[in-house]
Amino acid sequence: MNYEETELKILFIVNNVQGKGGVERVLKDLANSLSFNYDYKIKIYSILSDGYIEDLYTYDKKIEIIHLNKKKVIDQSLFFTLKKELMKNDHDYIVSCSTVITALAFLANIFNGNKSKIISWEHSQFNNISTSKKFLRHMIYPFIYRVISQTQYDSQYYLKKLCKAQAIPNPLGIEINETSHLKNKKCIAIGRLEKEKGFDTLIKIVRNNKEKFDGWEINIFGEGSLKESLNALIQESELEKIVSIHDFKNNISDEIVDSSILISTSITESFSMVLVEAMACGVPVISFDCPSGPREIIDDNKNGFLIKNFNEVNYMDKLQILMDSESLRKEFGENGKSKALNFDIKKITSMWKEVLKSD
Repeated sequence: MNYEETELKILFIVNNVQGKGGVERVLKDLANSLSFNYDYKIKIYSILSDGYIEDLYTYDKKIEIIHLNKKKVIDQSLFFTLKKELMKNDHDYIVSCSTVITALAFLANIFNGNKSKIISWEHSQFNNISTSKKFLRHMIYPFIYRVISQTQYDSQYYLKKLCKAQAIPNPLGIEINETSHLKNKKCIAIGRLEKEKGFDTLIKIVRNNKEKFDGWEINIFGEGSLKESLNALIQESELEKIVSIHDFKNNISDEIVDSSILISTSITESFSMVLVEAMACGVPVISFDCPSGPREIIDDNKNGFLIKNFNEVNYMDKLQILMDSESLRKEFGENGKSKALNFDIKKITSMWKEVLKSD
């Protein structure tokens, strides 16, 4: 089949296209780019959304979005919905955005004569899943067309499991028109307010070094189940004048540009888009060296700092160096802008195009 001359049909399946996380943003960027640049015919199945909530993201008008309005992802009816879809339409590829969805799509595809190629687009770190999901991967992934991971680190794990795997980082989909002047005494942290993002650790680091943040403020942007407990920890630690939590913003780049340092205290990351976005804005970054993710983005002591072994004392030492030196912030910021070019949307989309035309 000559994919350069044939309209390629791709079905993406995601938990919730109206969600506020990184998966939803990246899906929008990739789908729009594939549709606009290569004229692929794209349909998106959104399992949990109902279509009545205003979408956060704008999709190319040629992309068809189907809101399934299911109560949960692990739903027996989802299998029959997918089976019906595959019997009715011939999709060249099915790209699923989670392990469970991949399993359901794999089974539905078998009942349809394996007419579609299954790609599992993995957004979580390889080892950061339940035992049951690891079992599904072990049983199914060696038989699907391809596993796309965010990092080389995770890709090696899949290859060891005899899967056809490839690392394609997430694209920088937003257009950055401004660069931070790095003069504001503001640090920014962005992410879901959940345990793995380590915001409690961030608050404790500030609490233990309160005197070092004279004139500086830390703004956390995100939503999640730990919002109340994190606010309570801020109040208990008497950090209201330094640390504050704000609701998620779609135009988060405006807040990054208004800041001088991006801080991450995540316990685990697959691929942190906020690090790339900060670099694109010319903002230096600091992060713990998670088993994957940040180490493939940050060049230590060049565009940011990577803190080994979750050492909180070392983290504060490096953060203070950045707070004290505007010249170092500018040096790291310039280097970061150059590194961010590696994640340009057109470059990443071309990598996907190679996958979609290979055998």
